[in-house]
Amino acid sequence: MHINFLDYMRGIAFILMLIFHIFIFLKLFSNLDINLNNNLLVLIGFIARYLFVILFGLSLYLSYKYKNDYQEYKKKYMKKIILLFISSIYITIFTYFILPEQFVYFGILHFMCLSMILLFSFINNYNILLVLFTILILLAMYNNNYNIYNRTDNIFEGILGLGFYKRSVDHFKLLKWLPIVIAGILLGHLSDKYNLLQNINTNTNTNTSKNQILSILKYIGSNTLILYNIHFPI
Repeated sequence: MHINFLDYMRGIAFILMLIFHIFIFLKLFSNLDINLNNNLLVLIGFIARYLFVILFGLSLYLSYKYKNDYQEYKKKYMKKIILLFISSIYITIFTYFILPEQFVYFGILHFMCLSMILLFSFINNYNILLVLFTILILLAMYNNNYNIYNRTDNIFEGILGLGFYKRSVDHFKLLKWLPIVIAGILLGHLSDKYNLLQNINTNTNTNTSKNQILSILKYIGSNTLILYNIHFPI
């Protein structure tokens, strides 16, 4: 089942991310005095990141829930992992050549790829996901946000979020963001239980073809991976 509402929301998330990245790259490659700590800009980045990751988790659940054949589902899941892996390597190489001091060594695509591998066996197990979510949240509280200000020379600690490895224009610490993906999957379970997804899909299908804004958002939301890959060089 394809839900247009999710494409609209992904489209909004991508536009917000693009706005945020424009200011980052203007700061890096121009003489403009841009304050990246501006409250509005910080809010835009915050909404974009959390919306992307939650929708990612929700989409993982929907892909499993509405599969027609389990073997075909596994093939598509694996194909998605490979596509994300190739895209993440491309982003790493590209940013290394243009921003060697701040290249992307574990960004959103790397994070999504690894999350899919780690969560494959648990997507349909609500109880295990709830336990994992609780453990990760408690760990975050106990470990002071995973010691992000403690310097580390170990890249794997940087990927996990157990220390600050290096500055990067796009960094998604695994232990910080994995519970957000799980929250998206849990949201999918709850939404499906109360038929919220079907209701939203029914409501958003009405006359959407005549709405140009929704059509643009749908296009962007359906092609976020391609658009993400090309927006860096642009």
